[in-house]
Amino acid sequence: RHQAAAAEMLALLDPSSKTQGVQSLLAAAQQAATTDSTNKSALNHAAAVEVHKLFLSGPLADVAAAEKWKQLSASMFERSGYFHGAEATAIGTLVEKLADRVSNLQL
Repeated sequence: RHQAAAAEMLALLDPSSKTQGVQSLLAAAQQAATTDSTNKSALNHAAAVEVHKLFLSGPLADVAAAEKWKQLSASMFERSGYFHGAEATAIGTLVEKLADRVSNLQL
């Protein structure tokens, strides 16, 4: 999360550094996806979703990076409905969508 926040702030302050920030985040995800399972916990699902959303809109918006991030995250979070992981189920997808809606409600 901290690395994503730093990349986002750097892109806001210096838009020419956007590519560097995006590549840094993708490299970190690639490393996490290819290491053993004990190191995969360094990136939790919620943080991965947040970074994916940063790639979809905002100062780090990059369609190709968002798709690459989604693929890497799907390999790390195989049961994720959000990332369409290999072991995701229809019920799991429904639960995650409902959770997203609930978290976006303003009371």
